[in-house]
Amino acid sequence: MKLGEEIIVGGRKASEKAEGQNSENKNSKDSGDSFMEKLAAISPFLPDIAKFIAAIIVASITYFIASVAISEEMNYFLRHLLCLVLSIMALFAFNTVQKTIPVIGRAVVILLLLFFIYKTTDHYFGQPKENKVEKEIQAENKPIVKKGDVMVLHPGHYRFELKNGESTMWMKFPKGEGILDYSCSSPNYSYQTIIAGKPNPYKGGEGTKIPLTKDSFFKIQALANDTIFIVITRHS
Repeated sequence: MKLGEEIIVGGRKASEKAEGQNSENKNSKDSGDSFMEKLAAISPFLPDIAKFIAAIIVASITYFIASVAISEEMNYFLRHLLCLVLSIMALFAFNTVQKTIPVIGRAVVILLLLFFIYKTTDHYFGQPKENKVEKEIQAENKPIVKKGDVMVLHPGHYRFELKNGESTMWMKFPKGEGILDYSCSSPNYSYQTIIAGKPNPYKGGEGTKIPLTKDSFFKIQALANDTIFIVITRHS
């Protein structure tokens, strides 16, 4: 009889403990529901708007963290494509947890795709804006800053007047300046880029991609009398 009583008492305690846990979970869920209920009381659209804004924040933060974490040595298109995929995965997880309506997820995915298209097209086809920069350089005619036998290209505009066969001195990017964007152009594109350690030079041309890294040493050689413009900007 005592053994039976112990089992009953133990069963009551386990039941009371389970009921307590269920009560805590219910209270936590009710607090989230009550917040949405307060928003719904103001306007029936506010809960969905709040979830839409939260989904955008989650996707944006994921995209930003991925773009910083993934090495910039990776191909630009593949790097941002991977950021896009990771953002969509984070968005899917958020929608699953929050049980948002499908239209919110689709809307944020569309925004992510538009941002991805903008970044890639601006990177590959945004070169014509250099024409404005060339005019600024011509007016500014900024002098070359030399450092020993190597020129360090800090952010700014640089102009080189080269004769046929003439080369600049060896150049490199500075340390501690963060991520930099490099562009090189000229009126006739009569030049080639020589990179230390690379067997073949790279002929200049509109939209031509030069495989430079933050540790590269390189110089520009004119293939005819030409004016070379180099622009170094901080990556945005």
